[in-house]
Amino acid sequence: SEHENGTVFIPSTTEDCPTFRSQYTMKLNGASNYICLDVSTEGGGWHPIVFSADGTHAFYPQGCPGQQKWTGYAGGSDDVTTCAGPVWKTWLTSGSSKNYEVVTDATNWLQYAGLWGEIGSSDVTTGKRSPKWQDWGAEQEENPNGPR
Repeated sequence: SEHENGTVFIPSTTEDCPTFRSQYTMKLNGASNYICLDVSTEGGGWHPIVFSADGTHAFYPQGCPGQQKWTGYAGGSDDVTTCAGPVWKTWLTSGSSKNYEVVTDATNWLQYAGLWGEIGSSDVTTGKRSPKWQDWGAEQEENPNGPR
């Protein structure tokens, strides 16, 4: 799910990639290769392990060790992933390890009226406003950021 030229992951049974492999090559750290997708079996089933790119909403199949640089999306810029961020286990639904919250219009982080992501050089490279403040039919008086 990179910005453009993404790939799907298909079942693989090779020794070097025992779960899923990218159907097409991906450009990682300057080299184009097929990439393996790691999975977790915690809680039953297979759950893909992916890494969010720093400052964007794109995600990629590898982030460790250190920083991984992905190239080839819109404008030819780079996305960087690491394994330094928090782990979000979306498949856990109860107990102390629960990784979700019920979101309503009153949820604090949803009220944020700034950008979600970095400020880029154009509307394509700049993060969006939070869903609460995107102009989905609201009048400008109701939307502090104006129409989008």
